[in-house]
Amino acid sequence: MRTLLVLISLAASFAVWDRLANNGVFVAAMERSIKQVAERLTG
Repeated sequence: MRTLLVLISLAASFAVWDRLANNGVFVAAMERSIKQVAERLTG
């Protein structure tokens, strides 16, 4: 249970840091990558 909470807190901390320090650049890049993979899989 502790491991799960640590992982959730790390993900939340990353999201907040990305929003505040980098204007969401990393999250936007991950979203683009996920969309590209989804497009390739669906044809």
